[in-house]
Amino acid sequence: MDCRIVFSTDFQDICQIHDALYTFNLSRSGHDRIEGLKPSVQEDTCALVLRDGDGTCCGGIVWHRMETETPQIFVDFAYIGDCLRGTGWGKRLFDELERRVKADGITAVELTTNTFQAPAFYRKLGYVEIDRKAAPTPLVPENLHYRFRKEL
Repeated sequence: MDCRIVFSTDFQDICQIHDALYTFNLSRSGHDRIEGLKPSVQEDTCALVLRDGDGTCCGGIVWHRMETETPQIFVDFAYIGDCLRGTGWGKRLFDELERRVKADGITAVELTTNTFQAPAFYRKLGYVEIDRKAAPTPLVPENLHYRFRKEL
């Protein structure tokens, strides 16, 4: 599929990525939908939006800068549409994210994920597990919630 990666700080773009991930999570976890749920956005929230040839959002990454001693970011949401999984677009998105934030002096990226999401994908990209805890869901009672980190 012909796609492009677009930088954005637009709340609607952030909501599209959030809503796609939220829908995916509900389908895998069995939780009930909370109507009107919107992402909490900080002043410095940014996104890389993956758009197809028609301009439709097919996925993306949303992040914000962490208030820590060393410059770091936290990935709030990362989502790749079903039609693009396994095609390399997820890696391209993270490569672009790391390139951009490294150029801004960021030294590390942190994110969280669940068993039913993408822990193997993040390990393949060089992210290191720094924490895990049980996070049972109705459809995945053995679910684990992971925290990953990558030094840039």
